[in-house]
Amino acid sequence: MKLFLVFATGLSRNYVRFQAMKSAACLIIEPAGHLLARSPQLFFTLLLTAGLLYSSKLSAQEDIPATEPTQFEEIATLYGVILTRQNITTTMRDDTLIAMDIYRPNDENPHPTLYAAGPYPHSAEMLYDLGTEAGNIAWFVSQGYNVVVANVRGTGSSGGDFSFFSRAEQQDHYEIVEWIAEQAWSDGQVAGTGAGYYATSQWQMAIQNPPHLECIAPINGSLDPFRDWIYPGGLSNNSFINYWYDKNVRLANAYSSEAPRLVNYDLRLEQLNHQQDDDYWRIRSSLENVAQINVPVFALNNWSTDDAVPDLKGTFKALDKLNVVNKILISKANDKFLQYQDTTFLARELLPYYEWCFNERSSSLAFVELPRIRYFVNGQNSVKPESNWPPGNVAHEAWFLNNASDDSNSDATSLATSLDSQQRTDGVPVSSFVRDENSENNDTIIRFVSPPLAENLEIAGSVMVELYASSTTNDMAFEVTLREEISPEISTEISAEPLLSLPSFLAPAPVEEMPEEITEPGAQVNITRGILKASARARNDQLGSEYAPVYSLTEKQLLQPGQIYRLDIALRESAFRFSAGNRIVMEIKPVNDGSLNTTEETELLYHNQQYPSRLWLPVARNRPLSQEPSVPATEPVINVQNVNVTAEEDEKEDSTADTLQFFVPR
Repeated sequence: MKLFLVFATGLSRNYVRFQAMKSAACLIIEPAGHLLARSPQLFFTLLLTAGLLYSSKLSAQEDIPATEPTQFEEIATLYGVILTRQNITTTMRDDTLIAMDIYRPNDENPHPTLYAAGPYPHSAEMLYDLGTEAGNIAWFVSQGYNVVVANVRGTGSSGGDFSFFSRAEQQDHYEIVEWIAEQAWSDGQVAGTGAGYYATSQWQMAIQNPPHLECIAPINGSLDPFRDWIYPGGLSNNSFINYWYDKNVRLANAYSSEAPRLVNYDLRLEQLNHQQDDDYWRIRSSLENVAQINVPVFALNNWSTDDAVPDLKGTFKALDKLNVVNKILISKANDKFLQYQDTTFLARELLPYYEWCFNERSSSLAFVELPRIRYFVNGQNSVKPESNWPPGNVAHEAWFLNNASDDSNSDATSLATSLDSQQRTDGVPVSSFVRDENSENNDTIIRFVSPPLAENLEIAGSVMVELYASSTTNDMAFEVTLREEISPEISTEISAEPLLSLPSFLAPAPVEEMPEEITEPGAQVNITRGILKASARARNDQLGSEYAPVYSLTEKQLLQPGQIYRLDIALRESAFRFSAGNRIVMEIKPVNDGSLNTTEETELLYHNQQYPSRLWLPVARNRPLSQEPSVPATEPVINVQNVNVTAEEDEKEDSTADTLQFFVPR
């Protein structure tokens, strides 16, 4: 459960007469004690000051001309009294009214403005919502900034129809930024702010190039919503529709206490109507147009494997296309909350950036000295600087899927850096999944486990699984998860820094060491994951690269039952150090988005000399890289489970692979 504190009472405009209490503190969404663990000081401050928080019931949906002076209400926050005005509207080019909430310092001076736009209902309660992706509004105001939070068209108190990053919505940002710059409380400078949908909107507003936009700072934003959120790996992302859209957008708007409304846009229907990457989705993608951006970009991301957090492939691709100052900071997987709410982090990272943006991008300010790329290495407890991605000392090395077993796992298949040289016609390594109409959520998992590592192994970059498989039907889909298994004999130190306190990234040290804790022996640490539907396997080499495939998703390539196909499964970008003595674990399981045949089917995975399924790891070495292991001469695939497959029947002599390390499945 996320801790969400709302405590609002009425306060008269002269800030003297009190009205009756209008709401009480509420706790929702974050695991119990999570905020206490992250920041005890913030937790107790909220409790002790709850009785001092006051707000005004603000009028809804007022049509106020852009040039008309507005009356702002005073409202008390944790960071002092600020001024606010709710549901101010301005008229777009097509006469649609866009509603905004405005928060500003309690003075008469003009200030620079942070602007966020999303489809969520807004109210002054956002000031106390520690989960809002619009960011820590009251804190930013206390630092001397205005904050404007807009309802995109068709949501909240805005007019028009919602259409999920439509062209009209993107063009609205230009007009809103320019409207903000004209207001008496604005000094004419505007920057983007916010995470998730707000961050994706930032990329789109920057492409519009409004003259008064100074910079953007997207946090976990998507450059390609179709591939990130709608059809990742070619599979329908049902949880995104069910949870994010139906719950966070449609239901939230329908039951809003400020401006209840029905959002009629049917994202599920559009998902079904547009199952390929067509013009409908290209309009909503920023990736093709990012080169048009002419303002600085500071992207903040984390190594999450959550479907709601886009993979970093699109962000790195976008940054490489930019012709302006651009930097990125990648934090731990569980630091999403920290990146847009924790004041320690905001003061260390975002505040220097905005100060630089709003002060003519002076070369004397600290932000200029930061490396272009800073990324947290999970398992190594450090933040590393880089100028390009992947790092220059990285090269991809193969870990083959074998059937050899090691001493401690007699029944395990193996993951190794060479092919098993003992492939025989009476024991071909073939793994299988069997599904029927009663196994929509199949729990069958095949695990490939390496022997204990002889030395530390650091990876940084794109992870890919080259998998050879066949099916008795015309399609199949797999999810691959990569983990580290902690040795029972050796405990592994991983990061345990306070979740609301990162080390100072302004420090001159090239590698920053983090506090540590001991992980329980036998535990498994999630590293990265990826999914792919076989019919979506065609690659778009303009968007991807050899070991970082991006799928075309322009047409379905259905399978011939029984034929063996190569699937290049892209896992999410990652940076991790496997510790000596621990094991690399890779799990493969079949998945279904509801579109696959639910009649009985069998899927076979091939991992032998003819079909060398392997895991490609982006290994960072401080010494010369080992050469890519050679693939031995082919040999026939024998189906020991008596399932017909199409394969060469001519037997060839066994050939021994180069001797390197091994990787084994269980």
